[in-house]
Amino acid sequence: MSEAVGDAMKLRLKLKLPRSMSVSSVTEEAQKKLLIGARGGAAVKELLSTAPNIEVAIQDFQAAHGVAEAHSQLFVRKKERKSEDKPTTFTPAVQLLDLLQVPRSSMYQSLLEQMKKEMLLRIADLPQSELPRVLEQTFPYIEFRELRAIPIAVLARQEDTPDLYLHELTENRRILAELPVHVRRKILQVDKRESCNF
Repeated sequence: MSEAVGDAMKLRLKLKLPRSMSVSSVTEEAQKKLLIGARGGAAVKELLSTAPNIEVAIQDFQAAHGVAEAHSQLFVRKKERKSEDKPTTFTPAVQLLDLLQVPRSSMYQSLLEQMKKEMLLRIADLPQSELPRVLEQTFPYIEFRELRAIPIAVLARQEDTPDLYLHELTENRRILAELPVHVRRKILQVDKRESCNF
């Protein structure tokens, strides 16, 4: 049995998918199930509580979900570090900021703000044909206060927003309060019951 088939079998068991699915469809299904918010926390908790070898489980999770190996290497104990490791482009900056006693939380917050500004600038320049794809990729993150501005910017730029997203927005009152007026009007056209909430 090849390694890819074995990995697909493990993934099929973790996601409780039917055995009739092919290897490629198992991988596609895994990519569809985003581990965001409470669902992600529950999945990580379950993975770590049921894993026989926690280090291997963490490495598998990082590899499966694109967590940068360079970032994970920052937390390896000094005695386990290989002497021939080459630093990545991110590692020297983190080490310098550590020497300057800049808290990691403020570094990550600053990095997030800069990336968010860049994303908002790019959204402003996107053609209408690209906005549905970007909305599909960013909409799951609307629950996160720090990232909420990105899907809201896409919604604000879209001329025609699919009803699915508008119905989803009606379920969260905090998000409704942050939406631009013209997006709220779209929601009113789709769901007349929401008029009392505006």
